[in-house]
Amino acid sequence: TRLDPESLMRAVEQAHAQAARAAKHAVHRFTEKQRPPTKATYRSTVRKPLSSIPAGELNGLLIRICERMKKSPKIVRTTGFAMSVQTEMRLVSSNGAESEQSFSLVTIDFESTAQDGSVVQKRSDGGLRGRSHQGGAELIDTPDLWARVDKVADEALELVAAPECPT
Repeated sequence: TRLDPESLMRAVEQAHAQAARAAKHAVHRFTEKQRPPTKATYRSTVRKPLSSIPAGELNGLLIRICERMKKSPKIVRTTGFAMSVQTEMRLVSSNGAESEQSFSLVTIDFESTAQDGSVVQKRSDGGLRGRSHQGGAELIDTPDLWARVDKVADEALELVAAPECPT
């Protein structure tokens, strides 16, 4: 977990020593013919960085989502959630391979909880990280967003009103 030069060098030396000890147990010898050195780069396609949306605007959207789901007094709780994760990875190999990857992940979710007496039911738009995709802000306010918001609230109300399943 330490990233100072000495610690990184010690980690490289330990990994090299471990690989050398394990090499005598190899099932297959890899040469450049089987594993040629490759160079690759990958970046998530982002049409609009999430950072381009001010925090207040994003929070405002989540508030409007929660307010819209309150279609009935039976809706007792609503939540909205948005998250962005940027991940950078670089792989270098002893055979000369180099790979760089940059992922931009955007997640949005909202849920509605309905209650009728002692019956409580909850619905969400896929659950936490159920709608997590590579991209940017274009994944937040999509053309189908408000239809999904209505569906989540409607399904919570339908479930709380549904008869019990027979055993």
